[in-house]
Amino acid sequence: MNERKLRNTQQYIKWSMPEKPTVKINFDASFDNKTHQSAYAIVARNHNGEIIIAGSYLHTMVAKAFEAKAIAYYEVVLLWKDMGLTDIMIEGDSKSTIIKCMIKSRDKSQISAYIRNIQEEKDSFQAIVFHYVPKSAN
Repeated sequence: MNERKLRNTQQYIKWSMPEKPTVKINFDASFDNKTHQSAYAIVARNHNGEIIIAGSYLHTMVAKAFEAKAIAYYEVVLLWKDMGLTDIMIEGDSKSTIIKCMIKSRDKSQISAYIRNIQEEKDSFQAIVFHYVPKSAN
């Protein structure tokens, strides 16, 4: 009888500091389908790994989980624009939302309004990078 061996192909990735003068923002969003509420939390660190800001935010009347992620991305962009930071890296674990934020083409999904708003705000920064990371590094 042939014996099969299982291998763990999932890599563990650890958080890494940004290069100076970039501020790295990590966040995660969650969604409650019963109450249609979403929440997200952020942690922003500088090139020394020092926490600049951390917080959590709650939203009501959110239709779907992917909308919760898009709202979080948009609000993170607005927060850093309002703080006057010009060089940021936003890391999250929603690959599809990150791809939509990076591509300049017109989005036609249900979160298109949020993506369009993010695209418009990107010009406010000298450098803004959206980066996908798995949950282990977020």
